[in-house]
Amino acid sequence: MCIRDRSRIDQPGSPAGEAKQAFFAQLYGQTADFRRNYRNQVLAVTQADLQRVAAAWLTPERAHTAVLTNSHQLENAGLDLDVCNL
Repeated sequence: MCIRDRSRIDQPGSPAGEAKQAFFAQLYGQTADFRRNYRNQVLAVTQADLQRVAAAWLTPERAHTAVLTNSHQLENAGLDLDVCNL
């Protein structure tokens, strides 16, 4: 991750977005110390960490396909997938 991308974690949000974030942080017990620790952990991630995780989890054996659609599109898609109606 380059320095330019890391700055996004500190990018201020809109007043409404900041209020919403503060509300949910308080709701879920995320103190300022918790958020500061999380930020430091995110900034400490290295390219080697990302490569290790990708090699472990992003493998063809773990791949899945999911399609969210309506019934009309499903009928016309011609896909050989199991259908799960929600």
